[in-house]
Amino acid sequence: MKYRPILFNNDMVKAILQGRKTQTRRIVKAKGWMVNDIPKWKEKDDPEYWFTVSNDKQATVISIRPPCDRGDILWVREAWCNLPVSPGGHTRLMRGRYYYKADTLDIRPDGWKRGWKPSIHMPKEAARLFLRVTDVRAERLQEITKEAALAEGADEVESWGGRGDFFKLADYTISNYAKIWDKTVPKADLPRYGWEANPWVWVIEFERIEKPEGWI
Repeated sequence: MKYRPILFNNDMVKAILQGRKTQTRRIVKAKGWMVNDIPKWKEKDDPEYWFTVSNDKQATVISIRPPCDRGDILWVREAWCNLPVSPGGHTRLMRGRYYYKADTLDIRPDGWKRGWKPSIHMPKEAARLFLRVTDVRAERLQEITKEAALAEGADEVESWGGRGDFFKLADYTISNYAKIWDKTVPKADLPRYGWEANPWVWVIEFERIEKPEGWI
């Protein structure tokens, strides 16, 4: 078991806090290579995945390990700041108090509501969310099901549709997730990693746990 940091944006942190998010998908990457496919002979229950990859000069098969393993604990990095605990600037702790942008109410002291710090710079001691990995696997992004999209924190979206006298309830939950996914991908990377590109992703399933004893 290892402790590993993981970044989430504010919407996804809120979904975790609300108990709606128990999965996350992360792009399978290999530095300098384009990840193309899993060879047909690959055993999918093997902890290591072999992928066919290519670059401008050649194609080959390499082993790529998932970013985490079952049983690992992920500590969530989110937008945060550290400020005094009272409007007068007095502190009860030497380092002040941590505040989190994803919280419903901004309870920072008046006069101290400065900008938020990005999640990538969040220190370990500020972590408040801990997730135990229950499963890790590789699949194409568009293989996601409605149930998995809901577990990703997407909203269930249904609408009446159809033609003529026959109308049915159309499910747009996966389409909603596709929009969420594309918002997390830099615009320049959409042709390679956007929803339409259907890249290989690591599917990480997790359960929220209390702060581990002895953390920091």
